[in-house]
Amino acid sequence: MQAEIHKKPPPHSHIPFFALPNDSSEIGFWDTLFVGRWAKENNKKMVSPDALWKKYLGYCRFRGSLFRAFVHGLALLIIAIPLIIKITKTTIAPTRGDIASNVNFYMLLLAVLATIILTMWVVENARLCRRLIDRLSDKPSQWNKNAIYWAIRENVVARECADDWLDIQLVARLTEAIQLLIWGPMVCIVLLALSRSPATDDWDMPWELGMLFIAMLLYAISAEVFFQRGAKKAREKAIDQLTRKIIAQRNQCSNEAVIKRIESEIERIKMLRKGAFGPWYE
Repeated sequence: MQAEIHKKPPPHSHIPFFALPNDSSEIGFWDTLFVGRWAKENNKKMVSPDALWKKYLGYCRFRGSLFRAFVHGLALLIIAIPLIIKITKTTIAPTRGDIASNVNFYMLLLAVLATIILTMWVVENARLCRRLIDRLSDKPSQWNKNAIYWAIRENVVARECADDWLDIQLVARLTEAIQLLIWGPMVCIVLLALSRSPATDDWDMPWELGMLFIAMLLYAISAEVFFQRGAKKAREKAIDQLTRKIIAQRNQCSNEAVIKRIESEIERIKMLRKGAFGPWYE
């Protein structure tokens, strides 16, 4: 996805691209740890997608991304430790001998830790994506010339709508790529739950463990909520900006053809079902 977004336009190319920079901004340690510290830039009238993308890549760097997932996963594990100890003491594993019992314990610990970190990593990526969409939707966007050229020449978008069209397409492409990650933790959590089923061995499912699985599953699904809210805000911003342009054109008694082009783009944005712009049940 990033390679496609960074791609430069070769002659006569029809490959989608946004010509965004592939170098990241330097992010401080505390900012890397907390995505919520990515604040608005109130001193500017317009937002630069190039600058936002560089900051997004700075947060996205594997070291910082994994560190956030590890720290937040550790916090969840600390909260869940009393519950895990209680389940361990009250549940007898269907194993024979100390070796099998120890193997079962360490494999379970490894599986749970890996699933927690994976879940946190996916949700953190979703929160970071939502933060990027929020910053992109704060103010009107000012895209680079290459992206505008691609929108107008390759996608037949009216010049008056190019910036808003590019905003929507970036959100759709970004969420379409990251949405697939949600299946990772969901599959792992379901497998953990199935492995405790009496159908596989002489196991039981304590209600505390069932609640833990449900909580982890809901947390993974919350990533889709971040996408849906971000997409809704981006759509509202684009429609609002285009509506303002229609009002301005009418006040100037402009050509009716220009107004019709903008109205047509508003309808396209309303009908878009790509990425997080599609209903969650799809």
